[in-house]
Amino acid sequence: MREGSWIWVVGAAVFLGSAFSANANQGATRPGADPTFSKLVDDYFDARFAFRPTEGTAAGLHQYDTRLNDLSHARVEKRIAELHAQLERLTAIDHDAIDFDDTIDAEFLDGQIRAELLDLETLKVWRVNPMPYAGLAGEAIDGLIKRNFETPAERLRSVISRERAVPAVYSAARENLDNPPKEFTDLAIRMAKGSVGFFEGPVVDWAKSAAGEDQKLLKEFQSANTEVVTALKEFSLWLERDLKPRSKGNYSIGAENFLSKLKHEEMVDLPLEKLLARGEGQ
Repeated sequence: MREGSWIWVVGAAVFLGSAFSANANQGATRPGADPTFSKLVDDYFDARFAFRPTEGTAAGLHQYDTRLNDLSHARVEKRIAELHAQLERLTAIDHDAIDFDDTIDAEFLDGQIRAELLDLETLKVWRVNPMPYAGLAGEAIDGLIKRNFETPAERLRSVISRERAVPAVYSAARENLDNPPKEFTDLAIRMAKGSVGFFEGPVVDWAKSAAGEDQKLLKEFQSANTEVVTALKEFSLWLERDLKPRSKGNYSIGAENFLSKLKHEEMVDLPLEKLLARGEGQ
């Protein structure tokens, strides 16, 4: 699964039948579902969206609209601890005592937890890939301005709130990133520079329309947006002048980790030789 894939979130929500009940305040549980497992599913999504609020917005849970992902070292370590605790809870459930649907969901949830742990704890993507940092601001704001789930003025307030949190993303990048592959840094530079144009152009145009006659709201946006543009430009320079010269890492994750990602993210459990043969056959 790729980072920030809101399509996965929606698909997983459907697959995990009891998901979102806590978030959506529905309190409904599928008949026959195990309450302990249903609670774990709800807790999993609550924690996931707290860590990635932009995914929450994409999934239609708008209590997350004003928040931006915290990519700091301390928050990542907290997320790793959350995932381990949830995996322990999942392992403790007697799978023979739950019904067929919950058994399937439990297998799926197990894979998602292990896949995220692989990325955060083993591969340490947050330490070797600058692209999630470079792309987050644009993705977070784009998700608010292109969907009509609330009035434009209310969405603009959420835009302002998220924009004010953007500089902390780049501070986290400077703290966390260490020897990424040169290819990743090159792409991150392109993403960051592209985001500058996005915030100076389409975002400004949309905000003017969204604010309407509310000049105070527009001024709040202009102040926050100016800070974002400045932070993005400074981050782009840092990527070029500081990080790129020391970007000597290898993007290859190795056969074992590759197979683990396939198993946990895609539920594909085949030897490399068979995977290669199938690929060559097509």
